[in-house]
Amino acid sequence: MDSPLIVTPLGLDGRASGLRHLRWAREAIGTLEGHLAEALPDPKLRENLDAALATVSLATAELSAAVKAYRDFLERVRTRVRGRVRAGAVWGVDRTAELDACDRDEREPLRRRVREQVARLRASVERALRQLEGWPAVQASVLPPLADPLRVGDAPDDDDDASASADGLTS
Repeated sequence: MDSPLIVTPLGLDGRASGLRHLRWAREAIGTLEGHLAEALPDPKLRENLDAALATVSLATAELSAAVKAYRDFLERVRTRVRGRVRAGAVWGVDRTAELDACDRDEREPLRRRVREQVARLRASVERALRQLEGWPAVQASVLPPLADPLRVGDAPDDDDDASASADGLTS
């Protein structure tokens, strides 16, 4: 049974996929950039927006690199191993140990890196929001509204980072 979803002040459940966090963060970056374009008369707000933008942008770039590495692995390496497992089954050859080793040695470290970077991004967004506490309307507008803030993933897909299981990862 799936664990209950967790609604946080950030809106997006922390178990959502790395890819979903990237879309969320990139929209927040766009909002911060939009505020910077409009905040000309308030130098303190501009300074805080610059700092918030730098904080979120760096964490977003790092998450993007982790998600890219994970998705590249899924699309280039794991799909081939899964194909060999399927072919082996036709010929009576059990290649599940190869898939298990692939998951243990390659997939799990990449998944951990994505989850670490998601946590880092979320902490960066929280820091950025604290930097904007003196401007409540600006602060309240930074995070994109979610059609369903409880939704963690998209359509279920065992090999797609965009569809997260209850632990934020695919099984």
